[in-house]
Amino acid sequence: MIKSLFYNKKIAASLSVTSNLCLIIIKLITGFVSGSVSIISEAIHSASDFLASVITLFAVHKAEKPAEGTGKQSQAERKTFFRAGGLPQVQERKTYSQAA
Repeated sequence: MIKSLFYNKKIAASLSVTSNLCLIIIKLITGFVSGSVSIISEAIHSASDFLASVITLFAVHKAEKPAEGTGKQSQAERKTFFRAGGLPQVQERKTYSQAA
């Protein structure tokens, strides 16, 4: 069941990549033959859709693989990540009323 679900997603993502690539090629050919700058710009705009579909195909491919490890990080590993330039670490500031 799970394998067929990923298989269907891969087919859909591959079809999206293929159709977007065909649209770009058709729009570029039509734009250059007719001399229409607007059709050529639409082909360039379609390139962003193509890029999004390629990223989706990559994500579906990665999602099919089993997870590595347990997926749980220890507190020490998270602190090391923050100190190594990850997300900024939020520090609490003590007010005078809390310090006493």
